[in-house]
Amino acid sequence: MRDDADYGFLVGLLAGLVRGDPGAKRMLEVADFRESILVRERSLQSSLAKQPTTTDPMEGAEPDPADLIHWIAGRGQTSGRAAIDMIRNFLVGAERVTWCDPYLLNGGLSQTFDGPEHYADTISSLIPSSVRHLRVFAPNRPKAPQPGANLKQATQVWRRLKEGRQFEFVETTEIHDRYILRDGEKGLMVGGSFGGLGGKYCTILPLPKEDVATLYEILKNLTP
Repeated sequence: MRDDADYGFLVGLLAGLVRGDPGAKRMLEVADFRESILVRERSLQSSLAKQPTTTDPMEGAEPDPADLIHWIAGRGQTSGRAAIDMIRNFLVGAERVTWCDPYLLNGGLSQTFDGPEHYADTISSLIPSSVRHLRVFAPNRPKAPQPGANLKQATQVWRRLKEGRQFEFVETTEIHDRYILRDGEKGLMVGGSFGGLGGKYCTILPLPKEDVATLYEILKNLTP
């Protein structure tokens, strides 16, 4: 290519001057040759300006908080409810949601919630009306709660999860972490169970698309 040839020519000429090559020095004494070099230099600059960059211009830059969900959920009622709002915003407009949380139905509650009924109502308000299909992965149905679990709480949450949508429950003990996935392409990892938000510090962060795809495949294999 001409650009490569021009680049090679100019570098070769410069190298000759650095080495003290008499031929290179004589070239620069000819006016027409000097003008030819300037033409090549201008042509090369114009060509390089049109070349697509091979590096990410954002590499090393701080992420914009408006573009990423990236947060440490703090302790206390205010922090817990802020974390809930973050998850709620993530689910806005979703049509299909997958929720993995071993203690979603009948786990202990932090001070963020004013009791089992408020907890169930919060879950109901979290899932938008746009959701047509909700799939939950957890260890036990309300009829067979974990030892010491609040059966009334589990029943209330179960009822809220099923309201107004197709509901699928997958009973499994194979999922340890908490995940909320939407529409086959986006996902959050939540460091603590939903009912524990505000009780301890935990992380809420987005999952890369590759991890979301892997999770869907894993959950598919766990579904009867």
